[in-house]
Amino acid sequence: MIVMLMALTGPTSGLAGASVSDAEAVAMGDVVARASSCVSRPKRIKVTPGQSIQAAIAKAQPGTVIGVAAGVYREALDLTGLQGTPDKPIILMSADGVGAATILGAPEKPAIAAWGIANVGIYGFRVVADTSDGDMGAFKIAGPWEKPARNVAVVGNIVTGVGTDGIKFFNGATNILVVGNVIDGDWREEAMDNVSIENALFAYNTVRGSARNTSITMKAGSRNIILTGNDFNSRSNVGINVGGVGTSRFNRKFPDYWKGFEATSITVAGNVVGDQARKSVSFIGANNSVLKENFLSNGVRSRQHEQPGELLYPSHDNRIQDNTVRSTDFFEPDDGQDKGYVLSRNAPGKPKIQAGVLAFPKSGGAICPATPPVG
Repeated sequence: MIVMLMALTGPTSGLAGASVSDAEAVAMGDVVARASSCVSRPKRIKVTPGQSIQAAIAKAQPGTVIGVAAGVYREALDLTGLQGTPDKPIILMSADGVGAATILGAPEKPAIAAWGIANVGIYGFRVVADTSDGDMGAFKIAGPWEKPARNVAVVGNIVTGVGTDGIKFFNGATNILVVGNVIDGDWREEAMDNVSIENALFAYNTVRGSARNTSITMKAGSRNIILTGNDFNSRSNVGINVGGVGTSRFNRKFPDYWKGFEATSITVAGNVVGDQARKSVSFIGANNSVLKENFLSNGVRSRQHEQPGELLYPSHDNRIQDNTVRSTDFFEPDDGQDKGYVLSRNAPGKPKIQAGVLAFPKSGGAICPATPPVG
């Protein structure tokens, strides 16, 4: 049985058709239900159809849990400046089950935007982007370089619609958890885009639909990121970009801390990259990263990121090991882009692992905004 979750929009909006199976809904529900234990003795605010989620957000203080009842809420949300604490985060959750509360974005705004937030979690919603241009999609979360978004959890949501990216973090976002989401939709660039972020965990997400570029990208100096247990199978050019070719750094302040490479210290382990992506993985200006124990339906490329007169970041010193691959010639480096690589124990075969929301461990504690981002 398939649980259909339809936005109440016209047929030209491109928002119809997102679905999760009963089994996926149960698995996601288990993850979301644990969020209630992230705050002891919370202050609770209930939002019902006809009321404003944004108005509830304006009242939130550390330790607030905003429970949103089933219904469609036609308001793009702005979480800017929302500040919980590690032991008293601010929790925003769908109160009646995964996908029961729908947040429907506006044509000129991300469905959920946030600038300079800390210790905030978003759990169990159906988040629908509806933008036709501009750098806007479902989630867009960042902060000033001096005070980036920190301790943010995006857990157990259904992310769909039409937009530039499904989930985007940038500008130094740190201690990020993106866990147990189904990301469906039609994305002009990436299903998940990460620009200059660090200390992040992307785990047990199911990514399908379409994305022009990738299911996930980590670029512009991103580092210390773990990808584990994800099922990446969007129709895209590449499943996973370790590194990237973004040019936004040339149009804004860009601290030296984020210069010198596109990605480093990235661990991609235990994921499935399906055959909808033309390439399974691309290393682009990436170094000291690991690709291990994955199922990779298609090839792995290594290339440099070159912007004439601006930068030249080669890929080097990455490890590719213990993966199940399409064929023995799966590795496809550009000329000179295999320096320092170590390839070992990669072999053709069938998938040996389960990934995506259905693979989320049934035991374990809550995933709270301040939970350390480790696999």
